[in-house]
Amino acid sequence: MCQFLSAFVHDDAATLEIGSRYLFGDLHSHSATMNLHGLKYGDPDCWREFEWTGEGKEELVVRGRDDKQSDRLRAQIIRDAPRRIDLFSLMQFPADLKFPKGCKVIR
Repeated sequence: MCQFLSAFVHDDAATLEIGSRYLFGDLHSHSATMNLHGLKYGDPDCWREFEWTGEGKEELVVRGRDDKQSDRLRAQIIRDAPRRIDLFSLMQFPADLKFPKGCKVIR
């Protein structure tokens, strides 16, 4: 289980509309987010894990393919959301998100 706030950032985030840059689902688990979206790791191989465990920029970790990609994606996230709390305004969940059976959804 990952620390709060866990999500994914797209490899090409800088070239995408802001609503397409991030993949949110289960904010505590990367694997659960993939399951909720019906995706598998590496298929497609364009989403990179990130987690933000505190409010400061130093607590944002991006797991890119290499350090250069991690730094580039981290900088993009910080441009979009200078603080962790700012990510909440960017969160979009598809209407057909596959919530686990018995999960109460409030809309």
